[in-house]
Amino acid sequence: MKRYILFIGIVAVLVSCANDRINKQKLEEPAVKMVENPLFTTTNSDKYIGSTERYDIVHDIFTHADYQLTISSLKPNPLAEPQYASFNGGSSQSETRSGISQQESPFKVTLNKKSFMALNEISEKSSSEFIETDYSWIYGKKVDVGLKRSTDIQRAPSISGNNDEEFEMYVPEEIHITSPQIQTEEELYPLCYYRNLTLKWNADPQNELGVLIVVEWFGTMLIGFDYQDIFVRRVDYAEIDNGEILLDDEIFEGIPDSALCHLTILRGAVKNIMVDDETAFKVLAETHASLPFVLVRNIKRKV
Repeated sequence: MKRYILFIGIVAVLVSCANDRINKQKLEEPAVKMVENPLFTTTNSDKYIGSTERYDIVHDIFTHADYQLTISSLKPNPLAEPQYASFNGGSSQSETRSGISQQESPFKVTLNKKSFMALNEISEKSSSEFIETDYSWIYGKKVDVGLKRSTDIQRAPSISGNNDEEFEMYVPEEIHITSPQIQTEEELYPLCYYRNLTLKWNADPQNELGVLIVVEWFGTMLIGFDYQDIFVRRVDYAEIDNGEILLDDEIFEGIPDSALCHLTILRGAVKNIMVDDETAFKVLAETHASLPFVLVRNIKRKV
Protein backbone atom coordinates (compact mmCIF):
# COMPACT_ATOMS: atom_id res chain seq x y z
CA MET A 1 0.00 0.00 0.00
CA LYS A 2 2.93 2.33 0.71
CA ARG A 3 4.23 2.08 -2.84
CA TYR A 4 0.66 2.46 -4.14
CA ILE A 5 0.21 5.80 -2.39
CA LEU A 6 3.67 6.85 -3.59
CA PHE A 7 2.63 6.23 -7.17
CA ILE A 8 -0.63 8.13 -6.70
CA GLY A 9 1.71 11.01 -5.84
CA ILE A 10 3.11 10.73 -9.36
CA VAL A 11 -0.29 11.38 -10.94
CA ALA A 12 -2.62 12.82 -8.38
CA VAL A 13 -0.78 10.24 -10.67
CA LEU A 14 2.38 12.49 -10.77
CA VAL A 15 -0.39 15.36 -9.60
CA SER A 16 0.67 17.12 -6.37
CA CYS A 17 4.43 16.82 -6.79
CA ALA A 18 4.69 16.82 -10.57
CA ASN A 19 2.81 20.00 -11.36
CA ASP A 20 6.14 21.78 -11.04
CA ARG A 21 7.87 19.33 -13.38
CA ILE A 22 5.54 18.97 -16.32
CA ASN A 23 6.01 22.45 -17.72
CA LYS A 24 8.47 22.63 -20.57
CA GLN A 25 11.22 24.41 -18.71
CA LYS A 26 11.31 21.79 -15.95
CA LEU A 27 11.13 18.89 -18.39
CA GLU A 28 14.07 20.20 -20.37
CA GLU A 29 16.14 20.89 -17.24
CA PRO A 30 15.59 17.96 -14.82
CA ALA A 31 17.29 18.03 -11.42
CA VAL A 32 20.19 15.57 -11.51
CA LYS A 33 22.34 14.24 -8.69
CA MET A 34 25.39 12.16 -9.60
CA VAL A 35 25.95 9.08 -7.46
CA GLU A 36 29.35 7.38 -7.45
CA ASN A 37 29.70 3.63 -6.97
CA PRO A 38 32.76 1.39 -7.41
CA LEU A 39 30.98 -0.63 -10.11
CA PHE A 40 28.44 1.73 -11.56
CA THR A 41 27.75 5.45 -12.00
CA THR A 42 24.17 6.60 -12.47
CA THR A 43 21.91 9.61 -11.96
CA ASN A 44 19.29 10.07 -9.29
CA SER A 45 16.61 11.84 -11.34
CA ASP A 46 13.40 11.90 -13.30
CA LYS A 47 13.58 12.05 -17.07
CA TYR A 48 10.89 12.39 -19.72
CA ILE A 49 11.58 10.68 -23.05
CA GLY A 50 11.29 12.65 -26.28
CA SER A 51 10.07 16.17 -27.05
CA THR A 52 8.26 18.03 -24.30
CA GLU A 53 5.45 18.88 -26.74
CA ARG A 54 4.43 15.21 -26.64
CA TYR A 55 3.21 15.69 -23.06
CA ASP A 56 1.01 18.73 -23.72
CA ILE A 57 -2.11 16.58 -24.06
CA VAL A 58 -1.78 15.38 -20.46
CA HIS A 59 -1.19 18.88 -19.12
CA ASP A 60 -4.56 18.90 -17.32
CA ILE A 61 -3.43 15.99 -15.15
CA PHE A 62 -0.64 18.11 -13.72
CA THR A 63 -2.53 21.41 -13.40
CA HIS A 64 -2.71 22.61 -9.80
CA ALA A 65 -6.11 22.60 -8.07
CA ASP A 66 -7.20 23.82 -4.63
CA TYR A 67 -9.19 20.62 -4.11
CA GLN A 68 -9.35 17.33 -5.92
CA LEU A 69 -11.28 14.10 -6.14
CA THR A 70 -9.02 11.19 -7.10
CA ILE A 71 -10.10 7.62 -7.81
CA SER A 72 -7.34 5.14 -8.54
CA SER A 73 -7.09 1.50 -9.62
CA LEU A 74 -3.84 -0.47 -9.36
CA LYS A 75 -2.73 -3.96 -10.41
CA PRO A 76 0.59 -4.29 -8.52
CA ASN A 77 1.55 -7.23 -10.73
CA PRO A 78 -0.13 -9.08 -13.64
CA LEU A 79 -1.48 -11.84 -11.36
CA ALA A 80 -2.94 -9.56 -8.68
CA GLU A 81 -6.52 -8.37 -8.37
CA PRO A 82 -7.06 -4.61 -8.81
CA GLN A 83 -6.77 -2.47 -5.69
CA TYR A 84 -8.74 0.76 -5.34
CA ALA A 85 -8.24 4.01 -3.47
CA SER A 86 -10.14 7.30 -3.48
CA PHE A 87 -9.54 10.73 -2.04
CA ASN A 88 -11.54 13.95 -1.77
CA GLY A 89 -9.69 16.82 -0.17
CA GLY A 90 -7.36 19.76 -0.46
CA SER A 91 -4.12 19.72 -2.43
CA SER A 92 -2.28 21.36 0.48
CA GLN A 93 -1.28 19.82 3.79
CA SER A 94 -1.20 21.27 7.29
CA GLU A 95 0.82 20.22 10.32
CA THR A 96 -1.03 19.25 13.49
CA ARG A 97 -0.01 17.82 16.86
CA SER A 98 -0.85 14.34 15.60
CA GLY A 99 1.13 14.79 12.37
CA ILE A 100 0.42 15.93 8.82
CA SER A 101 -3.27 16.26 7.91
CA GLN A 102 -4.89 16.87 4.54
CA GLN A 103 -7.33 19.74 4.18
CA GLU A 104 -10.92 18.56 3.84
CA SER A 105 -12.86 19.45 0.73
CA PRO A 106 -15.71 21.98 1.02
CA PHE A 107 -17.49 20.13 -1.80
CA LYS A 108 -19.93 17.27 -1.66
CA VAL A 109 -19.33 15.00 -4.65
CA THR A 110 -21.76 12.66 -6.39
CA LEU A 111 -20.95 9.96 -8.97
CA ASN A 112 -23.96 8.92 -11.07
CA LYS A 113 -26.14 10.69 -8.47
CA LYS A 114 -24.62 8.64 -5.62
CA SER A 115 -22.88 10.46 -2.77
CA PHE A 116 -19.11 9.94 -2.67
CA MET A 117 -19.23 9.72 1.14
CA ALA A 118 -22.07 7.19 1.04
CA LEU A 119 -20.20 5.09 -1.54
CA ASN A 120 -17.28 4.88 0.85
CA GLU A 121 -19.52 4.33 3.88
CA ILE A 122 -17.84 7.26 5.62
CA SER A 123 -19.28 8.17 8.99
CA GLU A 124 -16.81 9.63 11.46
CA LYS A 125 -13.82 9.02 9.16
CA SER A 126 -12.57 12.13 7.37
CA SER A 127 -13.40 12.22 3.65
CA SER A 128 -9.90 13.61 3.00
CA GLU A 129 -8.26 10.28 3.89
CA PHE A 130 -7.45 7.63 1.30
CA ILE A 131 -10.41 5.23 1.24
CA GLU A 132 -10.37 1.71 -0.24
CA THR A 133 -13.65 0.96 -2.02
CA ASP A 134 -14.42 -1.13 -5.12
CA TYR A 135 -14.71 1.42 -7.94
CA SER A 136 -14.54 -1.08 -10.82
CA TRP A 137 -18.00 0.07 -11.94
CA ILE A 138 -16.77 3.48 -13.14
CA TYR A 139 -14.13 2.15 -15.58
CA GLY A 140 -14.91 1.90 -19.28
CA LYS A 141 -18.03 4.04 -18.83
CA LYS A 142 -19.27 7.61 -18.91
CA VAL A 143 -19.73 8.92 -15.37
CA ASP A 144 -21.91 11.84 -14.26
CA VAL A 145 -20.03 13.94 -11.70
CA GLY A 146 -21.73 16.49 -9.46
CA LEU A 147 -20.12 19.07 -7.15
CA LYS A 148 -21.97 20.99 -4.47
CA ARG A 149 -20.55 23.31 -1.86
CA SER A 150 -21.00 21.96 1.64
CA THR A 151 -23.56 23.80 3.76
CA ASP A 152 -22.00 22.42 6.93
CA ILE A 153 -20.35 25.53 8.37
CA GLN A 154 -18.39 23.50 10.91
CA ARG A 155 -16.67 21.50 8.17
CA ALA A 156 -16.17 24.45 5.81
CA PRO A 157 -16.26 27.72 7.81
CA SER A 158 -14.79 29.87 5.02
CA ILE A 159 -17.16 28.66 2.27
CA SER A 160 -20.49 30.28 1.50
CA GLY A 161 -23.02 29.91 -1.29
CA ASN A 162 -24.60 26.86 -2.84
CA ASN A 163 -23.25 26.66 -6.39
CA ASP A 164 -23.65 23.36 -8.25
CA GLU A 165 -21.50 21.95 -11.05
CA GLU A 166 -22.35 18.88 -13.13
CA PHE A 167 -20.49 17.28 -16.01
CA GLU A 168 -19.92 13.95 -17.72
CA MET A 169 -16.55 12.30 -18.24
CA TYR A 170 -15.49 9.04 -19.86
CA VAL A 171 -13.25 6.94 -17.59
CA PRO A 172 -11.01 4.54 -19.58
CA GLU A 173 -11.13 0.79 -19.04
CA GLU A 174 -8.94 -0.62 -16.28
CA ILE A 175 -5.54 -1.24 -17.79
CA HIS A 176 -3.51 -4.44 -17.59
CA ILE A 177 -0.27 -5.61 -19.19
CA THR A 178 -0.61 -8.45 -21.70
CA SER A 179 3.02 -8.69 -22.85
CA PRO A 180 5.41 -9.59 -21.33
CA GLN A 181 2.85 -12.28 -20.55
CA ILE A 182 2.72 -13.53 -16.96
CA GLN A 183 0.50 -16.53 -16.17
CA THR A 184 2.11 -18.13 -13.09
CA GLU A 185 3.97 -16.95 -9.99
CA GLU A 186 7.13 -18.57 -11.37
CA GLU A 187 6.96 -16.15 -14.31
CA LEU A 188 6.96 -13.04 -12.11
CA TYR A 189 10.07 -10.85 -12.48
CA PRO A 190 10.64 -11.74 -16.16
CA LEU A 191 14.01 -11.05 -17.77
CA CYS A 192 13.59 -8.07 -20.13
CA TYR A 193 16.30 -7.15 -22.62
CA TYR A 194 16.76 -3.39 -22.81
CA ARG A 195 16.71 -3.17 -26.61
CA ASN A 196 13.63 -3.41 -28.83
CA LEU A 197 11.29 -4.36 -25.98
CA THR A 198 7.63 -4.36 -27.03
CA LEU A 199 5.07 -3.58 -24.33
CA LYS A 200 1.42 -4.58 -24.84
CA TRP A 201 -1.76 -3.87 -22.89
CA ASN A 202 -5.55 -3.93 -23.40
CA ALA A 203 -6.31 -1.04 -25.75
CA ASP A 204 -9.12 1.47 -25.20
CA PRO A 205 -9.93 3.39 -28.42
CA GLN A 206 -12.16 5.80 -26.47
CA ASN A 207 -9.24 6.96 -24.33
CA GLU A 208 -8.18 10.34 -25.72
CA LEU A 209 -5.35 11.07 -23.27
CA GLY A 210 -2.99 8.27 -24.32
CA VAL A 211 -0.93 6.13 -21.96
CA LEU A 212 1.99 7.01 -19.68
CA ILE A 213 4.78 4.45 -19.35
CA VAL A 214 7.04 4.68 -16.29
CA VAL A 215 10.17 2.67 -15.46
CA GLU A 216 11.51 2.94 -11.89
CA TRP A 217 14.60 1.55 -10.23
CA PHE A 218 15.17 1.88 -6.48
CA GLY A 219 18.75 0.58 -6.47
CA THR A 220 17.85 -3.09 -5.88
CA MET A 221 19.90 -5.72 -7.72
CA LEU A 222 19.29 -9.38 -8.55
CA ILE A 223 23.03 -10.10 -8.63
CA GLY A 224 25.63 -8.25 -6.54
CA PHE A 225 25.10 -5.60 -3.91
CA ASP A 226 22.30 -3.04 -3.91
CA TYR A 227 22.92 0.63 -4.61
CA GLN A 228 22.01 2.83 -1.64
CA ASP A 229 20.16 6.13 -2.04
CA ILE A 230 19.63 5.70 -5.78
CA PHE A 231 16.32 6.29 -7.50
CA VAL A 232 15.85 6.43 -11.26
CA ARG A 233 12.54 7.13 -12.98
CA ARG A 234 12.02 7.39 -16.73
CA VAL A 235 8.69 8.45 -18.24
CA ASP A 236 7.49 7.86 -21.81
CA TYR A 237 4.15 8.55 -23.45
CA ALA A 238 2.04 6.71 -26.04
CA GLU A 239 -0.19 9.32 -27.67
CA ILE A 240 -2.55 6.73 -29.16
CA ASP A 241 -4.00 4.03 -26.94
CA ASN A 242 -3.70 1.16 -29.44
CA GLY A 243 -2.39 -1.41 -26.94
CA GLU A 244 1.22 -1.62 -28.07
CA ILE A 245 4.46 0.36 -28.07
CA LEU A 246 8.08 -0.38 -28.94
CA LEU A 247 9.89 1.09 -25.95
CA ASP A 248 12.68 3.55 -26.60
CA ASP A 249 15.96 2.15 -25.25
CA GLU A 250 16.40 5.50 -23.49
CA ILE A 251 13.74 4.56 -20.96
CA PHE A 252 16.31 2.20 -19.35
CA GLU A 253 19.10 4.78 -19.29
CA GLY A 254 20.96 4.89 -15.98
CA ILE A 255 19.84 1.41 -14.92
CA PRO A 256 22.47 -1.38 -14.81
CA ASP A 257 22.35 -5.01 -15.86
CA SER A 258 20.50 -7.34 -13.41
CA ALA A 259 18.60 -4.46 -11.79
CA LEU A 260 15.20 -5.24 -10.23
CA CYS A 261 12.83 -2.66 -11.72
CA HIS A 262 9.16 -1.75 -11.95
CA LEU A 263 7.39 -0.87 -15.19
CA THR A 264 4.06 0.90 -14.78
CA ILE A 265 1.52 1.92 -17.43
CA LEU A 266 -1.19 4.44 -16.66
CA ARG A 267 -4.20 6.03 -18.30
CA GLY A 268 -7.14 8.02 -17.02
CA ALA A 269 -9.55 10.92 -17.32
CA VAL A 270 -9.28 14.38 -15.79
CA LYS A 271 -11.48 17.45 -15.52
CA ASN A 272 -10.44 20.83 -14.12
CA ILE A 273 -13.13 23.38 -13.32
CA MET A 274 -13.35 26.76 -11.59
CA VAL A 275 -16.15 27.25 -9.07
CA ASP A 276 -17.28 30.88 -8.63
CA ASP A 277 -14.11 31.89 -10.52
CA GLU A 278 -12.22 31.49 -7.25
CA THR A 279 -11.80 27.79 -6.41
CA ALA A 280 -10.05 25.27 -8.68
CA PHE A 281 -11.32 21.71 -8.42
CA LYS A 282 -9.87 18.66 -10.17
CA VAL A 283 -11.55 15.30 -10.79
CA LEU A 284 -9.09 12.55 -11.70
CA ALA A 285 -9.93 8.90 -12.31
CA GLU A 286 -6.93 6.81 -13.29
CA THR A 287 -5.90 3.19 -13.68
CA HIS A 288 -2.39 1.79 -13.64
CA ALA A 289 -0.75 -1.62 -13.74
CA SER A 290 2.79 -2.59 -12.74
CA LEU A 291 5.21 -5.26 -13.87
CA PRO A 292 8.24 -6.06 -11.69
CA PHE A 293 11.07 -7.22 -13.96
CA VAL A 294 14.82 -7.82 -14.20
CA LEU A 295 16.67 -5.64 -16.70
CA VAL A 296 19.11 -7.50 -18.95
CA ARG A 297 21.88 -5.65 -20.78
CA ASN A 298 24.50 -8.34 -21.34
CA ILE A 299 23.66 -11.62 -23.04
CA LYS A 300 26.43 -14.21 -23.16
CA ARG A 301 26.12 -17.02 -25.64
CA LYS A 302 27.44 -20.48 -24.85
CA VAL A 303 30.16 -21.59 -27.24
